[in-house]
Amino acid sequence: MINKIKSILKGKDPNNENWHVDFLLNLASILKPSVYVELGLYKCELFNKMEKFCGKMYGVDMADITKNYVKKSNKIQFMNTDTNTFFNYANDHKILVDFAFIDADHSFEGLKNDFLKLLPLMNDHGIIAIHDTHPKNEEFTSPGYCGDGYKFIEEIGVNTSDFEMMTIPVHPGITLVRKRKGQLKWIKE
Repeated sequence: MINKIKSILKGKDPNNENWHVDFLLNLASILKPSVYVELGLYKCELFNKMEKFCGKMYGVDMADITKNYVKKSNKIQFMNTDTNTFFNYANDHKILVDFAFIDADHSFEGLKNDFLKLLPLMNDHGIIAIHDTHPKNEEFTSPGYCGDGYKFIEEIGVNTSDFEMMTIPVHPGITLVRKRKGQLKWIKE
């Protein structure tokens, strides 16, 4: 697994635009999140595989067809709705998230909305992975591909007092954001 990820990051597999699935599964296998949230499931390629590494899982997607792909499990709660409805639900139910993947609306405004509403739900040291943040060329900045969400990544990178972030610069890109008050979780300030 690690060698495959290394080869992708070195550009040896430039046609594999779904490298993020193995990358995030490997990360989840290390983190073992109690609560995982995925915004934008498409055909559940990543979401269903996450089950073996996660406790409670929330999947959110507006497309009706998505419910046909969601794995049936007592760990999984699928919400066939928009992300704002999920955020209202999460706030009402005081859901705190350890690991999240944003792959819903790839526009600047859509990503901004999802990120700013998800960040307060994250546990300290929780990680948000954001997809499609490093399109390989201008063609891939169109709404049908990565969109212009990468511009939001540039905007939030200016002030990161409540989190740290890093973008893996391989198309289509993943930006990892760790919410934190301090570097080490066990040191109380």
